[in-house]
Amino acid sequence: MGLDNFDPTFFKIYKIISLHITFIVKEPVHPVGTPFPAGFKVRYDGENYLCPVKEGQEDNHGAVCGFCIAEQDPETI
Repeated sequence: MGLDNFDPTFFKIYKIISLHITFIVKEPVHPVGTPFPAGFKVRYDGENYLCPVKEGQEDNHGAVCGFCIAEQDPETI
């Protein structure tokens, strides 16, 4: 979602859904198996959800990573 086509209404809905998934369902915003560039995927190691891009999104104001329960995948740092 680039700034050229940013839709504030969609973003509000996206944040609400993300909060529900994180705090009610207790799963990461992106489901396990969600593919990312370079062949990385969100995964579950039996105890924690691991995201390959979480730390790389800290400055992205359009990302909901800040409240997602997934942790940075140490294998993708």
